[in-house]
Amino acid sequence: MSENGLRKIFMLAACSGISPSEFRSVIDSIHSLEIDDLVSSYMQLRNRLRHLENSNLESSNPRVSSKSIEHLEARRTVISLAKDSELLPSRAARQIASQLLEMKPDVDNLEEILAYEKKESFARWIDKIIDSIGPSATINAAVKALDINDTKDKNRWRLSE
Repeated sequence: MSENGLRKIFMLAACSGISPSEFRSVIDSIHSLEIDDLVSSYMQLRNRLRHLENSNLESSNPRVSSKSIEHLEARRTVISLAKDSELLPSRAARQIASQLLEMKPDVDNLEEILAYEKKESFARWIDKIIDSIGPSATINAAVKALDINDTKDKNRWRLSE
């Protein structure tokens, strides 16, 4: 497995809220299964989730597009990363904004877009950024800015090598 793929799986597990003992149990279960069975189970679940997501969105709002789904997933991911970082929303916003200024120096009015006021909810602020810069860039900036593997903060949970 690529390092990036493994990191994504660890990030998803960390964001899911499962305990270390539950995580260990999952790993033990994976070791006891055949690879073809694992891949088959994964593909069935993935297809079922996509089908449910599409049918729920279509039935609740026929105007919802795949762009809206991507936006909602990006918002959920960034908020989860911010919660896992255990930073106050204003601090998380400053770190994400700083990272975006470094990553996207050519974007017009970026400082205005990134302005975070305490009156504004963190989720609304994230929505504003996703609308202006895009979901992928927003997630990338949040991952870099709120990295749970940050070695500067020894109290944060880290993945072992």
